[in-house]
Amino acid sequence: MRGKWYFAVGFKNRKGGIEIRNPYFKGAVSPKDITHVSHNAVDRRQSSVLVFEGFMDYLSYLALKEGQAVPDCVVLNSVANLPKAVDILKSYGQVCCFLDNDETGRKAVEEIGRLCEKVTDKAVHYLPHKDLNEFLQERVRSGWMSVRQKAKTREG
Repeated sequence: MRGKWYFAVGFKNRKGGIEIRNPYFKGAVSPKDITHVSHNAVDRRQSSVLVFEGFMDYLSYLALKEGQAVPDCVVLNSVANLPKAVDILKSYGQVCCFLDNDETGRKAVEEIGRLCEKVTDKAVHYLPHKDLNEFLQERVRSGWMSVRQKAKTREG
């Protein structure tokens, strides 16, 4: 663009819009909507769905699972999109929320709890971090440091 190269990762929503992220930019190409990632063809009433605020948290979850099977997921792409996800969430027997550890995230979990039968707030598992992505970043940093420290110990 204008003689410069730019890069970003994009995540498509169900209406064809794209969430765009790079280290310097957070934006979207319209239209804004949720993303529903369905892995299972089984009866939803007997299944769980995981809810993420943004796609970086969803990708972080996948990284933490290291290739293991994952239930169906809904990425809100903004808590403001929660009303667009309600019908899908209601169709599942269990809703597991991986939203941010802030007031907005807690209010969204409360709202989901009012609308759906069985709801679990998973945010306690990544406290004191703001979100799942921040938790993963810290885990990677601390793991890298321990490997580096082990190597120094062997050398010295």
